Amino acid sequence: MNKALPMLGRFLSHPLAILGAVALGGTIGWLNKPLAMELGRLGEIYLALLEMCILPLMIGAIVSGIGSLFIRKIGNAYVMRIGIVFVGGMMLVAVITLTIGLLVGPGKGLEASSAEILGAEVTRFESAVTGSLGDDHKIIEFVRDIIPSNVFEAATQGKNLSLLLFSILLGAALGKCSEQGGDIAIKAATGAYEALLKIVGWIMYALPVGLVLIIAGQVAQVGPGILTSMLKLVACVYVIALLLMVFYTLVIARSTGVSIIESFKRLKGPLLISFVSSSSYAAIPSALSSLRNGFSLNPTKSDLILPLGINLNPQGNVVHFVLAVVFVSQIFNLDFGLYEIFIVIVAGMFAAVAAAGAPGIAALGMLVIVFEPLNLPVAIGVALLAAIDPIVDPILTTVNVHSNCATAAVLSKNETVKSDEQCEATASAAITAPN
Repeated sequence: MNKALPMLGRFLSHPLAILGAVALGGTIGWLNKPLAMELGRLGEIYLALLEMCILPLMIGAIVSGIGSLFIRKIGNAYVMRIGIVFVGGMMLVAVITLTIGLLVGPGKGLEASSAEILGAEVTRFESAVTGSLGDDHKIIEFVRDIIPSNVFEAATQGKNLSLLLFSILLGAALGKCSEQGGDIAIKAATGAYEALLKIVGWIMYALPVGLVLIIAGQVAQVGPGILTSMLKLVACVYVIALLLMVFYTLVIARSTGVSIIESFKRLKGPLLISFVSSSSYAAIPSALSSLRNGFSLNPTKSDLILPLGINLNPQGNVVHFVLAVVFVSQIFNLDFGLYEIFIVIVAGMFAAVAAAGAPGIAALGMLVIVFEPLNLPVAIGVALLAAIDPIVDPILTTVNVHSNCATAAVLSKNETVKSDEQCEATASAAITAPN
């Protein structure tokens, strides 16, 4: 029985099973709309099960990840440097993705009837944020709204960005108070996070069934044209991902002094593992070995930065979330002003970090962080992106690994090794630290 459940889980989460569920749901939605609409209502129950775990999962991941960074006592100056590179890298990726998304327009060109139905759907999500304030005042209001006057009230009202900010500050404070029991609190947060991943894992056993229900309901509402239009979105994801990988190769080559072609060759092992497995964590051992032996980077730094970056610098996730909001916004024919651009970049980065480590469709639930400030329906975003997740997840995972290899190269160059004991201790802490 213990062996059967993991085998069943691998079978149900296999890309072919996911694609089969999407195809079946799309077929039902196309051929039998009354049945599909009823199935769609059941699909809302499955989405609610996933959403139940999103908030505590986000808090546990952020508190444990940020706390483990500070608890390692690697120096405030270096922590600041890591933070600047992480934030700067994700922001650059967000701007590039947003620019290409707006130029290519992956969400444009839907049938008029589908656009009208979706337009009616988004009207139900309108709120005071879309008032007549100017863009600059909207940004000020948005930033003010992020800072919670009462964190418990923010939790009951579902203000995810407020809770994310509080989680970052709490994780940093606990890491700085390790001698006063902060390390115990971080371990508790890590334990809660692992338990929540178990719950999500149980829910994921029903993922193919849930996708049939969700996709059937969505296709019955907007027609099959919306799924075919997503081919443009898939192509956009791959083009951006490949451009970024070329950029990462150039960064690594410049930072290490290794030729461009040789830089890519020396990382082909971990990149292949990440693409085939769709798991950033599966590629970490191979990537650490490649950075240490292929580029002679200081393991005291590189063995810390890479695992940490997988959790706090997921640039592939940034591509996913930014393109998602561009895609759905274009479906609803929403214009992008200064306020919308600011929200997409900042909230997209937050959502990417919050989703790091969460499996599959559970990570898509973090779309709420970006969608809510723009008054976009999260259910539609999750349903549509779940349909293409098995296709885009491998390349986005590869971007996550490649970007953090480049980050490690930037932050580890010109560093001197202090001692073999320190290297071993730091590498061990980095690999075994909570995700």
